Amino acid sequence: MAFETISLGTLPSGLGGDTARSAFEKINRNLAQIKDRALQANYSALAGQLYREVGVASSSANVTSLTIRTQVPAVSGIAPVVRLQGCLDTYTAPVTLDLSWYFYNGVVNSAFGLLDSASPAIATLASATALQVVLYAEGGMANLYIKFPKAVYYPRLAVSCLHTGALPMAAGTETGWEVDFDAPAPAASLVQAAFKLTTTLNTANCKVGNDGTIKVA
Repeated sequence: MAFETISLGTLPSGLGGDTARSAFEKINRNLAQIKDRALQANYSALAGQLYREVGVASSSANVTSLTIRTQVPAVSGIAPVVRLQGCLDTYTAPVTLDLSWYFYNGVVNSAFGLLDSASPAIATLASATALQVVLYAEGGMANLYIKFPKAVYYPRLAVSCLHTGALPMAAGTETGWEVDFDAPAPAASLVQAAFKLTTTLNTANCKVGNDGTIKVA
């Protein structure tokens, strides 16, 4: 929807212009557009961008898993990106985890994740006990189950969602998300798939090989 301009009418009285009520209605609709999405310089919608904070994952206990119950339908035509960003093990281990997926014909067609962390708990994905992330469908919605390699203390993570305009989500999918710690793993009977996880290259999880290339440690 384009921005609406308030008609000021003719000078000096404003005859023929918008009434006070209609003017404020236009202002409210314009502000709603600013609230809902980023805008270009000409105030038109910035195509392909929609970013929402959808929840907070925080605990003062030792936890081993995290379940995120979204309001994103587990159907074809939607490819969101969910980001978890914050710290594990109190204040000392920053972490960012980006997760994206796509359902097709009732099954998980793809599920990929990118991890950037200096946390000793999940800094490497090379071991059998590494970080595990599972996408599963339950009640028609896409949910996430995250299993840490070991218990982490005081996780503090902001949960947000980004999706592209080419694969849009309906209004309301960014509200009503639930975040639980140490909930049971998804039942085997549910449609599910493990994420393929990779790490960014940083000094916490990579090394320089003999040939001069940077490799994941």
